[in-house]
Amino acid sequence: MNETILQFGEGNFLRAFLCDMVDGLRRRGLYPGSIAVVQPRAGGKCHMLADQGLSYHLLTRGIQNGEPTRELRKIEAITAAIDPYREYDRFMAYAESPHLRFFVSNTTEAGIAFAPEDKLTDTPPLSFPGKVTQFLWRRYRAGLPGLIFLPCELIDNNGDRLLEIVCRYIALWGLPGEFEAWVKSECRFANTLVDRICSGFPEGDKEALWAEIGMEDKLMTETEPYHLWAIEGNFEDELPLRRGGYNVIWTDDVTPYKKLKVRILNGSHSSLCPMALLMGVETVGDAMADPDLAAYHKKLLFEGILPTLESADAPSFAAATLERFGNPYLHHRFASISLNQSSKWPVRVLPTLRDADPAVRSLFTLSLAATIALYRTAAPSDDPAAIGKLSQNTAAEILADKALWGEDLTDLLPLVEGQLATIEEKGMREAIRCL
Repeated sequence: MNETILQFGEGNFLRAFLCDMVDGLRRRGLYPGSIAVVQPRAGGKCHMLADQGLSYHLLTRGIQNGEPTRELRKIEAITAAIDPYREYDRFMAYAESPHLRFFVSNTTEAGIAFAPEDKLTDTPPLSFPGKVTQFLWRRYRAGLPGLIFLPCELIDNNGDRLLEIVCRYIALWGLPGEFEAWVKSECRFANTLVDRICSGFPEGDKEALWAEIGMEDKLMTETEPYHLWAIEGNFEDELPLRRGGYNVIWTDDVTPYKKLKVRILNGSHSSLCPMALLMGVETVGDAMADPDLAAYHKKLLFEGILPTLESADAPSFAAATLERFGNPYLHHRFASISLNQSSKWPVRVLPTLRDADPAVRSLFTLSLAATIALYRTAAPSDDPAAIGKLSQNTAAEILADKALWGEDLTDLLPLVEGQLATIEEKGMREAIRCL
């Protein structure tokens, strides 16, 4: 039990992100530690990792500085894989490990949540923060130092939020105030922002790739060359990521980096998504090869989004995003991006619309009109109440619905009604061309 990092999440993203970095550091002799992976949910993939000797291959390919790049590498940063639902005692034993220093998680946006039914005696509790509280309580009683938490969930102030819920469990379970003081003073809960597109298992190329590596690797993961990890704090002395050449930013505030990513990358995704699906375009790469969608995206990016950003890094981030979207190797499907489109649009697009020059509002309202048109024809996976409203109500009723958007959007009605009429009468492509 010499692992220095506990990774809560065995899915594609962390295996293409943290594990890739730690493996690279280990290969260069820059970091002696390794990773113990814990699966957040029952029925995960830790048994598959164990069956493969705790290793798998990472395929990194794309366009970098205008040139194609490709790397297929065996990742050997993981030295333990634990299913806490079947090996609870083994998981909790790590709380008493003097070697453990970092706790990294990616339990999805819904993972950092409070479940009042969780109990201190559960083995394990249902929620991720409940498991963390149990784990820290045992570590505290063992007299060991606190841990550094680097949550990768894509929510605002993810470290602060995790700490807040841990403290709620301390109160719920009647744990002593001295323990809460130790959690707050001896542990670090860093807010972070992660950015890397990971398309997962390369199903279409698996036979050729398996022949190349000489084995069947069912955990092979595909990702892009680009990566970014912005972390509040500086733990470079303990985890030398920048020395290893990784695009890691130690900072006092991740907010500017989050704003760049959400507005440029996520905002572009959520704007393009309904249009592409209405046109039968399946992937982001296909959209960038479509002259109308590509022209719309460039206009949205450079005339709509960039003027709302004051960061000196915005132009280079936008240029990198264009390169990433044009990656011919990653099959990033709009069907996946469309999940919960109704809740993504007000977070990823609406704030930019409000900050943008009124003269370019039609660039943003077109994606809103396309969203309504999409839900009227073939609604994506979403909350049933949102699907009902968007598919059955009038445009005026939809825009006035504060529960959908967080505010009344009636001021956008003339633009949206006109664009929606064009989409439904002449098609999505003609509506784009009208811009």
